[in-house]
Amino acid sequence: MQYVEPDHIVVYLAFPLSNGTIFDILSLYGIQAVELNGSLTTKKQQSAINTFRKSTCTSGLQVLILSNVGIVGLNLACTNIMIMVDTTWSGLDDEQLKGWIFHYPQQKLVHFYQLIALCTPNVFLNNMSFDKGQLHNAFISAGSEIHKQHLD
Repeated sequence: MQYVEPDHIVVYLAFPLSNGTIFDILSLYGIQAVELNGSLTTKKQQSAINTFRKSTCTSGLQVLILSNVGIVGLNLACTNIMIMVDTTWSGLDDEQLKGWIFHYPQQKLVHFYQLIALCTPNVFLNNMSFDKGQLHNAFISAGSEIHKQHLD
């Protein structure tokens, strides 16, 4: 299938402290990006989202640097690639991030990349996050008797 729209990429960092470094690296390769985080006013956040969504193959910005500080319930179905630079604390957070782009009316194949450096705390954090997600899924899929025991 041939797509007319360009690929849009979200680079996720848990905290915006590292955003400047990411911008510098992208600019070395001639890639421009827009930033979205909780320190921006609501008007600036909406402007960043609109700029990102309206980009085309020939104009605009196809990369969004995103942090979860103050960002809830986004629909970024115009995006089909997510690069998770930071590990989240929970598998549920991972699923929420993925849901922002793997969302109706997404028509492209979606790719998720999670950067996990060996011999760093990220390995432990990723395993912990995955285990929390597995625990949640087990609880949700358990029978009603289990739910009653833990929710009453």
